[in-house]
Amino acid sequence: TIPLNFFHTVRGYIDVRNSTLEVVSVSFEGKDIYARMKGNMQDSLANLAIEVMPEAGIAKNPIFLREFKQYEVSPGYYVIPVK
Repeated sequence: TIPLNFFHTVRGYIDVRNSTLEVVSVSFEGKDIYARMKGNMQDSLANLAIEVMPEAGIAKNPIFLREFKQYEVSPGYYVIPVK
């Protein structure tokens, strides 16, 4: 779970064709955190990934670490699958 109140700006591009929703790139920006969502949804089945890139202050927060450590790809970079 990513608290949406972390973010103050959402921008991006979503392409809808027939029964497929293609999330080309949607970015979420907040104070000391950035996230990007990519992937698609077809017939209500999601195949998305959310890449989260927090600043060091957020990444060292024990609550953040507890929730996101399992998704860590490298220090400061997390990829959360959305299925």
